[in-house]
Amino acid sequence: MEQTFTLTITAAEHGEWQGRLKSHDNSETSFQSLLELIQQINQKLERNVT
Repeated sequence: MEQTFTLTITAAEHGEWQGRLKSHDNSETSFQSLLELIQQINQKLERNVT
């Protein structure tokens, strides 16, 4: 299954990206680091597999 995410980078402090992630169902979450971004994408993908 293919999904599209919109990524908005709002800052890059302390060597980390901060911003918002919007998914195909228009839900939006904020992240404070690249690790948080990856975790959020992974959670959204896992929800749609099950």
